[in-house]
Amino acid sequence: MKPGVTDHPKFHELKQLLDLTTFQAAGVLEVLWYLTAKWQEDGGIGRWTDSRIAAAMEWRGDASALIEALVTAGWLDRTDDDRRLVVHDWEDHRPNYVDDKIRKREERERRKRETRSGASEPAPEKPADSPAATKERRRTVRGRSKGPSAGRSSDSPVTGVPNPSHPIPLNSPLPPDAAPPRPGTGAPPGGGGGGRGSRASPEERPEAEARVDAPPDGSTSQGSTNRLVAYVKRKRASA
Repeated sequence: MKPGVTDHPKFHELKQLLDLTTFQAAGVLEVLWYLTAKWQEDGGIGRWTDSRIAAAMEWRGDASALIEALVTAGWLDRTDDDRRLVVHDWEDHRPNYVDDKIRKREERERRKRETRSGASEPAPEKPADSPAATKERRRTVRGRSKGPSAGRSSDSPVTGVPNPSHPIPLNSPLPPDAAPPRPGTGAPPGGGGGGRGSRASPEERPEAEARVDAPPDGSTSQGSTNRLVAYVKRKRASA
């Protein structure tokens, strides 16, 4: 109860109409406001019948006389809607926690309305990219994808790198113009140097023959060396 209520003329009128003392009239108003705050937050205590209101207040007299005295003194107002009776100046008399509940409920309802209205509106169409923006995006994506494996599937062979999943068969044929490899070196005779073919020149042939006759450890005997030198001299003299 707000300070000064017991000094208000309306309070004294209620005392006279119901023949109550000060503490009895104060109790009637406190119970009325308590029931309204708990069950009818909007102040519409008239949703209850007069008998129910009187029973909740534990009023021992006539229920209709109680309600009529509250209306006559100005503590209840009659309405034409479903509330029928509302507490006079309920916004001033209701507790603060009721104000908080009403504010939170109104906020939830407002958010629900905004959510429903937003879901019903069609989503705005995304503007088409300009040619310059499309080109820039493609360049960015292409730059991110560059790397050792970019643009190549896992099954495609890599040039110059042995692929263990595709071994070279031992009996694979050599190209028609390829000469047989030299023993111990794996290279064709003549060395392939100077842009000449795989066939050895007369000057190089004795060296090739010497290499063919050479022992596996790469060393040559003195007799083989002398024969090689003599052979080379004869070839040069006859040339």
